[in-house]
Amino acid sequence: MSKVVTAVCAAAAVVNVITTIIHIVNGEKSRAIIWGLTN
Repeated sequence: MSKVVTAVCAAAAVVNVITTIIHIVNGEKSRAIIWGLTN
């Protein structure tokens, strides 16, 4: 049972990291687009 819990926690952590990276990348793109429009 504990192996399942560990696997689920590990998967959740990986998803969390990937989501964070996507948000950072999207944020950078948005900033670049806004910067491009304002200048």
